[in-house]
Amino acid sequence: MITLGELYFSPIGLALTARVAPPQILSMMMGVWLMTSFVGNLLQGFIGKYFNVLSKEEFFLLCASVGLVAGTVFWLFNFPLKAILAHRSQVTKPAGG
Repeated sequence: MITLGELYFSPIGLALTARVAPPQILSMMMGVWLMTSFVGNLLQGFIGKYFNVLSKEEFFLLCASVGLVAGTVFWLFNFPLKAILAHRSQVTKPAGG
């Protein structure tokens, strides 16, 4: 299920990165986007070592908390991204449209 979610999410995030990033640093930002997979897998391994240390309830509460924090960060980044995308669509709108 996680791999399926990553397969759907990764190309969309990469396309959004390519659309929003300034041309001067586009390739670097695409690399940063791909590097987030590394950070996510590193975090997954760090959290996974607590599977046998914590009780199952505590472990899954930890996983839910990480997901809630990540969702909140995505939600907060949604506001500036909407403004950037709206500005870019107005700038690239064809004349007479």
